[in-house]
Amino acid sequence: MPSGSVRFIRNANRVITKMDDVAMTRMKRAVFLVRNEVLDTLSGTRTGRRYETYFFTDPQGRVRPVGRRSRPHTASAPGEAPATDTGALRSSVKTSVEGHGRKLRGAVGTNLEYGRRLEFGHIRGRSDEGTQLPSEKARPWLDPSFKRALPEVKRELSRKWF
Repeated sequence: MPSGSVRFIRNANRVITKMDDVAMTRMKRAVFLVRNEVLDTLSGTRTGRRYETYFFTDPQGRVRPVGRRSRPHTASAPGEAPATDTGALRSSVKTSVEGHGRKLRGAVGTNLEYGRRLEFGHIRGRSDEGTQLPSEKARPWLDPSFKRALPEVKRELSRKWF
């Protein structure tokens, strides 16, 4: 290379790759902020009815005996996050981040059917006699968690890139 010449190096591809990596890292952090809030929401005591139980419902929806002794349980009140019996809902909470570059999508949720019923409520239908069976009132756990995590998620996603 002759002296006094200028060499131009194009780094656009490396810069774009770095920006994609930073975006993915930020989205993963944001998703974990929401997940941690969900786990906090599904922990702790509730204020609903207190009773003794000899049975519990397993993750597949089957009723199983607790054992010979009863076990105390405090249910959640309508509108309150669901009370934990087996911890199946809490342990089923998963995260995912999909996409690349400018099109990223983060998700937090569960694949358990009763997680959806708890979040939104459920109408059980009608009995054989045609009378309305009691419905389950919503015990939202995912949406309130997201709303509580939102300020921190916004901070994470709006930080300076470099």
